[in-house]
Amino acid sequence: MKPLLSIIIATKNRVPYCINSIETILSYTNNDFELVVQDNTDNFELRNYVYSDISDKRLVYNYIPPPFSSIDNFNAGLELATGEYVCLIGDDDGICSTIFEVVKWAKLNKVDSVCPRVFVDYYWPDAFKKGSLGYLTIPKFTNRVWSKDPKKEPISRGCPLPKALQDETILAFQMNNEAIPLIHGYPLRLIAGGWPASVSGKWVQKISIRNKVHDGTKMTGTAYR
Repeated sequence: MKPLLSIIIATKNRVPYCINSIETILSYTNNDFELVVQDNTDNFELRNYVYSDISDKRLVYNYIPPPFSSIDNFNAGLELATGEYVCLIGDDDGICSTIFEVVKWAKLNKVDSVCPRVFVDYYWPDAFKKGSLGYLTIPKFTNRVWSKDPKKEPISRGCPLPKALQDETILAFQMNNEAIPLIHGYPLRLIAGGWPASVSGKWVQKISIRNKVHDGTKMTGTAYR
């Protein structure tokens, strides 16, 4: 019997985060969903974990070795899905249990797709208004470096301007009324709703508007195009 919902994760070289997502999602007792993990990691770490530690029949795992673009990785995950509804998430994301009730409601009411539209006000911790126009001033970033190699050039992700201007594309600095945790992108994270998680860059330090397709590090091939 086909599941009502397929939750799809396309992952590459983010094994600790993906394992946490897998364990969190499979902790739900609902049996009317499948978790599809399409893996493109450079090694067999995640595959070994899945084969040795997980026997949950709701998990569908597939490995395709590099080179393989992120778009192809997501498409491969979609091809594995058998659910009536699909939900694509990032490999460091999770779900709320209400999603199961939402898809039941959608099926009952013959709704093809559900897209939340949430308007949220974000305030930086210790931010204050300044000037006659009430501009919001953001405290300066610290000098902490989170890269394993401080000399390594950080990745810069391109996002088309029309997408950047959509209502669901936001800069977030709080989560649940608290500063975003470091693992989720503190002090500032870009969130581009409806697009692959790679667009939602963490630890944002600079935003530039360019008059051409972005050609920064790792942006000139096919992996992020």
